[in-house]
Amino acid sequence: MKLISFMFAINPDIYLPKQKKLKKRSLLLWRNSTRIFINRAPENGVTELFIKAFLREKTNIFSYIQILSVTITLIFVTPIWLKWCVFIAFWFFFKEWVILLFKEIIKQNPYLVIDYLQREYIFQAQKMCEKRFVYPGVSIVFLFASLSTILAIFI
Repeated sequence: MKLISFMFAINPDIYLPKQKKLKKRSLLLWRNSTRIFINRAPENGVTELFIKAFLREKTNIFSYIQILSVTITLIFVTPIWLKWCVFIAFWFFFKEWVILLFKEIIKQNPYLVIDYLQREYIFQAQKMCEKRFVYPGVSIVFLFASLSTILAIFI
């Protein structure tokens, strides 16, 4: 083993992938993980996979909240006409971010990487995930943009 490590250390052309550390599972939140959807359809299974993978990864949740908070802060400090331009740009950016995240999570699953973009149910699952993750974020930002516009007009 020492000789193999030495070979990898002296030869920079050999690629040695880093091993991931084992993650500690949150016993409180995901102890008894059951099905989210009662109807057992392929699109529901892929959607459930995305939802659980998204919620189990803390960096995804942190990025989601960070994108929302930065956009809301930007909306509060900009003029009225720019607030709505920021909101529209946020909507397109946020939708694309969720789609890229969906593709990344689905490609990590060895069973779904074969069927990726060849099956209709994966596209339907992507649309379901967009509805569940994009629309709440966009509606929160829309609420703050409306509130900020009203405050800017009347104050």
